[in-house]
Amino acid sequence: MRAQTKLEGISKMPFGSSAVLGDRIESSKYQRIPPAQFSRPPCPETKILFWRYLLLLTLLGCGLFLLTGCVDLGSGTTQTTRLYVLSPMTTAEAPAAIRQDGDFALGVGPLSLPSYLKRPQVVTRISENEIVTADFANWAEPLDRNFQRVLTENLSLLLGTEAVYPHPWRRTLKPAYRLQLGVIRFDANLTGDAVLTARWEVLDGRGQPLTDKTKSVYRQAVAREDMAGVVTAMSLALEDLSREIAAAVARLN
Repeated sequence: MRAQTKLEGISKMPFGSSAVLGDRIESSKYQRIPPAQFSRPPCPETKILFWRYLLLLTLLGCGLFLLTGCVDLGSGTTQTTRLYVLSPMTTAEAPAAIRQDGDFALGVGPLSLPSYLKRPQVVTRISENEIVTADFANWAEPLDRNFQRVLTENLSLLLGTEAVYPHPWRRTLKPAYRLQLGVIRFDANLTGDAVLTARWEVLDGRGQPLTDKTKSVYRQAVAREDMAGVVTAMSLALEDLSREIAAAVARLN
C-alpha cells in the first residue's frame, strides 16, 4: 500500500516539473548563459606611442612659431622680432692710429658678463632696481661674443695693427699683452642713457699685471626712443671704453 501511495504521488506531479524523486534541480541551472564580455585593456606600448606623437606635434608647432619670429596681434597684424648687433667704430670716427712695433700683439679676453645680460633679448632698465626684456628685440648673437668682437675691432683700429686677437686665440700665439675685462653693467633706458660699467686690466704674456685694475663708467644719451636708438647708444659707450683701453696699452709699449 505504501509503495502504491508513493507511486501515485509521483504520478500526480505536474508534467515538466524539475523535481524528480524529491531532489529539486534549480531550473536556473538550465538557463542559457550569455557569452562572456571581454574588455581588452589598452596596450602600454600604444599609450607611449600616443604621447610621443603628441609631444612631437607640440614641438613642431613651437619650432614653426620660433622660425617665423612673428606673433599675430589680431586683425591681421603681426609683430616681427628684430635682431640687433653692436657696431664697431669706422675709420672716419677713429683718431690717428697709435703705431706699434712688429712684435706687438694684444689678446682680448677672457670677457665676463653679468647673468642678467646672458639672454637673447635686449635688456632695458626702467629703474635702478628693475629691468625688463624686450618682447620683439633680440641680439643677433650672444652679447658676450658681440661685445668682444666689436671691442677687438675697435682696438685694432685705434692701435693701427691687425695683431689684436679675441679670446680664445690659437695655442701657438703668445700675445705680449692681454686684456682681461669684466662687465658690471651694460644696459639703457629708452628715455635716458646707455650705461657701460666695466673693470679691466692689462697683463703681460705671463699673466702679470701691467696696469692697475681700473673701473670705467661711460654714459651715452639715447637719441631715439626705440630699440635702435638704445643699441646705438650702447655701441657709443663701448667705443668710449675702447679709446681708454687703447691709450693705456699704447703707454705700455
